Amino acid sequence: VSARGRCLGLEWGPGPGVAALHDSPDRVFRSGGHVMGLLAPGARPEAREDGSLMPYGPVRIRAGTPWVVRGTILGSRGNTVLPAVQAYVGRHPLPGLPRVPGMDLGEYARLVAMGWLRSEVRDGARFRHAVGAGFGSGPAADAAVGLRWVAGTLRDPSMAGEAAALARAAEAEVPRHRLHASVLGHVRHPAEAPLVMGSIAENVADAVREGRGIVAQFDAGGGLPYRAPKGGLDLGRTHGSSEANGLAGAAVARLMELAAFTGDGGLREEGMRLLRALRRFRDTVPRGAQTWEVPLNAPDILASAHLTRAWTLGYELTGDESCLGEARSWAWTGVPFVYLTPPTSEPVGVYGTIPVLGATHYVAPLWIGLPVQWCGLVYADAVRRLARHDPAGPWDRLADGIAWAGIQHTLSSESPRHAGLLPDSFDLRAQVPLPVPINPATLFPEALRTLGGPWLYDLRRVRATGWVVQAPGRIHVTHERQESSTLRVEALPSGAWWMLVDGLASRPVVRVDGREALGAEVEAWDAARGRLTLRLQGRPTVEVSCERKPGQR
Repeated sequence: VSARGRCLGLEWGPGPGVAALHDSPDRVFRSGGHVMGLLAPGARPEAREDGSLMPYGPVRIRAGTPWVVRGTILGSRGNTVLPAVQAYVGRHPLPGLPRVPGMDLGEYARLVAMGWLRSEVRDGARFRHAVGAGFGSGPAADAAVGLRWVAGTLRDPSMAGEAAALARAAEAEVPRHRLHASVLGHVRHPAEAPLVMGSIAENVADAVREGRGIVAQFDAGGGLPYRAPKGGLDLGRTHGSSEANGLAGAAVARLMELAAFTGDGGLREEGMRLLRALRRFRDTVPRGAQTWEVPLNAPDILASAHLTRAWTLGYELTGDESCLGEARSWAWTGVPFVYLTPPTSEPVGVYGTIPVLGATHYVAPLWIGLPVQWCGLVYADAVRRLARHDPAGPWDRLADGIAWAGIQHTLSSESPRHAGLLPDSFDLRAQVPLPVPINPATLFPEALRTLGGPWLYDLRRVRATGWVVQAPGRIHVTHERQESSTLRVEALPSGAWWMLVDGLASRPVVRVDGREALGAEVEAWDAARGRLTLRLQGRPTVEVSCERKPGQR
């Protein structure tokens, strides 16, 4: 709990004999403040109803047998609870990574292939977001990208050929100007598919239109009010405002992604204006990012994810160090949603991620304690990208753990119609996945990185030049000066792929593997935007040199 520049936390050793009691504000004793403490006996379903102060019945304590409960009170200065969260992480090493026996890149490729090729998310060369609940099928560029990797990684030649054929068919289903938007996964970067499949100019033009549409949703002061659906449930009625940081943060994060992909100065300027307007939410609880079913007031890890990603992009596009501080703060707000101690004695538990502290439509299901891993995977993607700029933080470890937990949750070949799919939620006590199973695209990017595979997409700001580089693979800046940089990309595709370089002051000189770039390799030079588009193959080393204009800093 935090109030008046102070924060207070309580830490305890888990066990069957103890349970936590916390209510803010206090509706248990009606003290007018807050309640925080420990109860005995514990929270086992047979001993106590969830949320009840009293157990079902008394517990016998044998003579001469002490009942010891150890706890630690954490106190600190601060306007949020984050100092207590950081103190906890500092006092306790993050848990070891969960494992799935026999899981490596080859086995994961087989699991993903079963999801795209064999499961009920597939509808010919189109795909559903999830199985059940009325999800229809549509074109999916991220499925085509994933199938390309699967085809080149599978140990089974027959299945690899089937995956390659489906990748081509799935790509053909997507309108060429909508590669940036026709995706099923929750981890969405608009540049990802165009950098693998091309049609950069058409996708940039369409993405600029999408970005301008997002800007139009905000009012003049940078606010994005929640509007209840006509005739539907008002999920904002229990919130003290029509705004929430997660609601606005999701839109700003998407706008910043589009600004990065397109290199459009107008979108970047509007994105930074709306990003700075989010400072009014500083030191508040992340909430309001899932307003299709969750009340606006419910604390929300997805809000942490969007705000972390938006501020990280603000830093990457401008070099403004204050953006990095905001990104770091919002990343810490997501940590309390991650299981950092085993919730049960069973193998699946640590690094599971609670989506919100609340209930769907105020009724059910109650999400408290119930992992919804796709939400955590969006958070993992955001903190993984922050880790490059904040290496002292726990971000890479958290991202790896969340990905491994996602692999644990994923349905195996024992469920052939749903193998390779990620369940919407997971019952920790019963150790079983719950409906509705969703497509492989959300887990796929993080699982690849965690298992030592390729990055599907990367964005790097070159510090010496301020250039912003994007590619379908991990970007390494091997040399940089004020006028030139040397880049190496661990590219994903086996064929042609595209690289974007923004922020160039004049037409650059490009060398590929030590030779002057061929005409076909320099696909486009946009002098107005200072943007270079390269069409490359393999994993070349690219040197870009650009003379600065007189007087330019």
